[in-house]
Amino acid sequence: MKKLGIMIWIFASIIMFFTIFIYLDNLGVENKYRIGVLMTGENRFEKLEGMKSGLIQLGYQIEKFDFIMKDAKDDVARMQLGAKELVEDNLDLIVTLGGIETQQVQEVMNQSKKNVPVVFVGIAAPIELGLIEEYHAPGSTFTGVNNFHMNLSAKRLEMFVDLVPEMERVVVLYNSNIDISAMSLKIVKETAQKLNVDIFPYDFHADPSLEMLESHLLDSDGLMILPSYQIEAMADMIAKLLLRWQLPSMALYDHEVEAGYLFGYGSSYFGQGYQAARHVSLILQGNDPAALPVELPDSIEFFVNEDTQKALNIELNVDILNLAEKIRGDTR
Repeated sequence: MKKLGIMIWIFASIIMFFTIFIYLDNLGVENKYRIGVLMTGENRFEKLEGMKSGLIQLGYQIEKFDFIMKDAKDDVARMQLGAKELVEDNLDLIVTLGGIETQQVQEVMNQSKKNVPVVFVGIAAPIELGLIEEYHAPGSTFTGVNNFHMNLSAKRLEMFVDLVPEMERVVVLYNSNIDISAMSLKIVKETAQKLNVDIFPYDFHADPSLEMLESHLLDSDGLMILPSYQIEAMADMIAKLLLRWQLPSMALYDHEVEAGYLFGYGSSYFGQGYQAARHVSLILQGNDPAALPVELPDSIEFFVNEDTQKALNIELNVDILNLAEKIRGDTR
C-alpha cells in the first residue's frame, strides 16, 4: 500500500512538472508581440532597424517581439501574397515599410473584410491614397509616419537648380504605375514651369532599361529621381551610370547619396523607422490607431556625397556645405 502511494506521488509529480513546463513555455509565447513586416526588398531593411532601435529606446526588449517577415524581393506578386498571409495571421499589428506595401495590405483587408492595426513607416500622401481621413485623426486602422517626399519634390527641384545652375535640363526619373511617383511628377512639372526650368520626364515603368535611359541623356543634363521603390532598388546602377556621364543628381535618401548620387534631401530610412516605433508602442498599449495622429518626419536633412562632388568637379557654396550632412561613397 505504501509502495502504491509512492508510485502515485511520483506519477502526480511528473504530470505536475510537465504541466508547469508547458504552461511556462506557452506563457513565454503569449507574452511575445507578434508583428508582421511587409517590405518590397532588402533595401527597406534599415527602416526596420530604426524601428527596433526606437522600441529599445522606449524600454522594450526586442526578444519579446516575434517579427514575421515578408520580403517581396521587388516582386509585386510576392508582395500581394505576403500581404494576404500577414492579414490572415492573427497578428498584433502589421508594419509596412513603404507606400506600395501599405496599399497592398489595404487592398487585402478591403477584400477580406478583416481589420488589423497597421503602422506605415515612411509613405507619402496617405490622405490622397485613401489610407486615412485626417492627419490628426486617421479614422482607420492605418497610422504612422508620412515621409513628406511627394511635397518635397518641388523643394528638391528648386534646390537642385540653385546648387547646379549650369544645368540646361533636368531629367526626372519616375514610375507611372506608382501613385506617389505620378503625383510627385505633377508637382515637379508645376514647379518647373514657375522656375522656368526645362525638364525631361522619363517613365521607368514604360522602359526600365538603363541603356534606353542613357540614350536620352545629354552632357548638360542633371537627373532627379522621384519616389519609387523600383528606382530606389537600382540606386547603385543608376548612380554609376550618372558618374560615367559626369552628371549631377538629386536623390531622396542618405543611402542613395552613399551609392553615388550627388545630393539628397529628405528623411532617412532609419529615422522614419525610429519615429514609427512610437506608433507601434501606443498600439501595443491598447490605443486605437484611428485616433493616433499621423506624424511628419522629425527631421529633414540635406546630404552631399563629397566623393561625387570631387569627381564632377562641382564647386559648392561653403555656407551650403556647412548645412549638409557629408557622405563618402564609392565613386568608381
